[in-house]
Amino acid sequence: MVGTFPGHYTTTLPSSFRSYLVHIDPEPHLLSFYQKTVGVATSGLAYAQTLHYDLNYEFVAVHNSVGVVGSSGWTEKTISFTPATSEPFLLVECILNSSGSVYFDYIKLEKERPNYVFGGTLDNYSETCFPFTSKLQLDCNAVDFTQMLGKRLVYKSYVSTGLGEYDNVATTESFTGDGLTRTWQLAYPTTDTPTVTVNGFAASVAAVGAASTYGYYYTPSSYLILANTSNNAPASTDTISVIYTAIVGKAAWDSDIIRDINENFFDGEGINCSSTGYVMDGVRISELNFNYVPGNEAINTICDISGYNWYIDVDKKLHYFPRTENPAPFNINSTSNNWRSLTVRRSRDKYRNKQYILGSYGALPFNESFAGDGYTKTWTVTYPVYDTPTITINGYVATVGVLNVSASTFGYYWSKESRAITANSTNSALASTDNIKIAYHGLYPVVAVADDGTEINTRKAIEGGSGIYEEVVTSNKSYINAAAVTYGEGILSKYGKELEEVRFETDVDGLQSGQLIEIQIPNNDLNDYYYITQVTAKDVNLATMRYKVTAVSGTDREGWIAFFRSLVANAGGVSTEPYVNLTHSVLIKNTGNVVFEDSGVVVTVVFISPGCVDSALVDFDVVG
Repeated sequence: MVGTFPGHYTTTLPSSFRSYLVHIDPEPHLLSFYQKTVGVATSGLAYAQTLHYDLNYEFVAVHNSVGVVGSSGWTEKTISFTPATSEPFLLVECILNSSGSVYFDYIKLEKERPNYVFGGTLDNYSETCFPFTSKLQLDCNAVDFTQMLGKRLVYKSYVSTGLGEYDNVATTESFTGDGLTRTWQLAYPTTDTPTVTVNGFAASVAAVGAASTYGYYYTPSSYLILANTSNNAPASTDTISVIYTAIVGKAAWDSDIIRDINENFFDGEGINCSSTGYVMDGVRISELNFNYVPGNEAINTICDISGYNWYIDVDKKLHYFPRTENPAPFNINSTSNNWRSLTVRRSRDKYRNKQYILGSYGALPFNESFAGDGYTKTWTVTYPVYDTPTITINGYVATVGVLNVSASTFGYYWSKESRAITANSTNSALASTDNIKIAYHGLYPVVAVADDGTEINTRKAIEGGSGIYEEVVTSNKSYINAAAVTYGEGILSKYGKELEEVRFETDVDGLQSGQLIEIQIPNNDLNDYYYITQVTAKDVNLATMRYKVTAVSGTDREGWIAFFRSLVANAGGVSTEPYVNLTHSVLIKNTGNVVFEDSGVVVTVVFISPGCVDSALVDFDVVG
């Protein structure tokens, strides 16, 4: 990031003027400026140059513009260079080494970035430093980079077994015979040979594929227990018990879900979310379903659950992080003397301490049987199916795939949240002597509830009454009840506290939107960490910027990320506080005097906090 280094550096030579020392990255840069000369003698030149320094502030390199003699009107000049990693600092020097006068105006240093194309729009990004004012400008002629993902769809169900983390748990399950069934589905895959008992008597067990002399068989790392085909089907008075070590899937990390989404649904977009430190672990999510939703909405949903934020930077790195990962460079308190004009506004806008979630489901096991009739190939069960059902035909297990997804070689097909079970079109219809049995987990609607008892009691003590503030949301993500409660808890973490909005002024550099600042001012009843949502500024002299800061308590509700995204969605304009003295001219005469003169170049400059650049909107000047 282009930045500045404290201090102002000047030379003893009367014919030059030096800027602040500026920190730069080892990437292509462009220095540009306007220059006018009057009577510059041919014995010398008027020009500008960049002087480069190492980490110890030792001079290491120089780049020059083309020198000018004589008299000339305002002309734009440029210097292109790519600094080495070993030269992270530079300053700009304006030089006149003969008699005459030279004027320099609108001196700016830009980091050159490649163009990005997505959604049919050419998007340009630049970082500009004004070395003689020590200020930074970020321009982004781009729709929010996160909008790149809005044009891709996510369609996947994430459940506890989905992303590869497991526990081994000793488990026992029992089944009652029905005179027909010879195959039973366990709740979990088994890691080793199970123990099978029939009416309390141990049976011989081996893996599928072993000799035909065993009474029962299991499928390693799978769910099925199969009786030997020569066995009689257990009667309704028989009990089959299976003792085994179950492979129980852990709830998936939110970060792993995001990486999986990127790998499977954002192919070709060039998004990097695998680098350490960019996508951080937040919470485990037991169940989450996406049914062809835009990619950015999918990640927004994960953020609703975790309370994290996310954005994509100009290098196409996806950042997913807690707000505590971005602390402010300084805090304020009653004696810190680094703030003025502080005001506090308290509000319960959108506040709730009890959250209802509609659109969630419970899942229970069901068994349904159908007799063949010589023509039916689709059967409708009572409840929408949650996961892969077990289908047996006359007691023998059939292969089951996902409709319109799996290969055409499966015997039967199902779809999530559908009630239909469909036979392969090449199957013969079941005869009236045949029986199809479908064992499945069926979904039924529930209302999930999450509440914060501590906050309820706090409001009750203050206000009297119940202290309860209720809100309801409807989710279309088909959450299983436990996951819906987790979703509700995420909402409460955002809206379950009274909002405090603090505004103050400071002359200290370094605050940016998205940072967390600690404010301890007892006279205003402030003693917490606050999330900075907006920073505006103006230059009050040639060396001082005055910042107006807005910060809110609790988890960011409508912070800078959401703010800029709403601009993209609503195509709305934003008014800004005008800046003063953002740039100034440098006139060097042969007497060594430094004065200021306007080149007449019309320049509109707006500074944007570095934390917000990924959400700047084309054609709008945005502060904050």
